[in-house]
Amino acid sequence: MKYQFLYGSRWMARKIENTYIISINDGASIIAALKDFVQTQKIKAGKISGVGVINQVLLRFLSPFGKKYIEGKINATSDASDISGNISENEGKPMLHLHVVLRLSEHTVLDGLLMDGKVRGKAEFILHPMENQLVISKNKKGLTSFHLNSLN
Repeated sequence: MKYQFLYGSRWMARKIENTYIISINDGASIIAALKDFVQTQKIKAGKISGVGVINQVLLRFLSPFGKKYIEGKINATSDASDISGNISENEGKPMLHLHVVLRLSEHTVLDGLLMDGKVRGKAEFILHPMENQLVISKNKKGLTSFHLNSLN
């Protein structure tokens, strides 16, 4: 089994064949660290999942009443039992689309779109790059569409 160690200013990783295991440094922004990793490794598309303990979490929710997005900040330290989503590209820049499930207390669980959060101790991710490039674009009406481009 072929593997190598990789290091960044906010993360360290191990590449095993075509899979990455990424550990984000304590206190680092999850989004900034993952974007740095993706850019450094020139990953255009992939599936990512992870777990960790985080705080200063910024979430986006779809309001069921107005069908508009609202944002909320949670300053408490939370157990992120599932962070999952995809990596794509928009206008040549990496895009992370991550959903998170947070356990705030023994009986309170919250989920939403992860806009950002700071690692509090440890956060680890598994990334599976795709052979194709997943490109996100918006049409004139603001609707999002996805398409695949071959990287070969």
